[in-house]
Amino acid sequence: MDLVTEPDYWAIKERIQLILKKSANDQIWQEGNQATGFQKIEVGLPSNNVMGGLTYPACYITNADDMETDQVRGPASAGSHGMSQHVFKVKFLLIEQKEDGQECEKSLDTIQKNLKEVLKANYSLRHPDSITDATTALATGIIGNIVVSKFSAEYDGKPLEVRLITIPYWLHTS
Repeated sequence: MDLVTEPDYWAIKERIQLILKKSANDQIWQEGNQATGFQKIEVGLPSNNVMGGLTYPACYITNADDMETDQVRGPASAGSHGMSQHVFKVKFLLIEQKEDGQECEKSLDTIQKNLKEVLKANYSLRHPDSITDATTALATGIIGNIVVSKFSAEYDGKPLEVRLITIPYWLHTS
């Protein structure tokens, strides 16, 4: 009996982290340089969802609230599991802190733009060190709407701002 293959969502989020860290766009990852890019890009939410005491700007890659839709396509033949079409929604929690609310908002606008450009350019989530190797792709592509929203209106105009970006990736398994 063949085993059904399901996506490894943690591996997908780690691949996204690697793509962001290896991006040629130095606005995304500038460890030790708070002037541009993220100081921290991690998979999973920060411990206890505490915003204070974190390194800013930060990006946390996690699951969206409605993280997966799995559409099973019937078996191709007897004894076969057929194919599943998954839409996996990845949520990016972007956190920034500056001297005032306007600086914070401007910084997040720039970081958000650059993050979306890098992820759209790397829609198949290929390993950045093996870009021509077809076996390294983890996703078929981005499908649907990329949604950007505020984390909470309580941060409006304050020197700490949080945004959420949700990107739906399309995957196939058999």
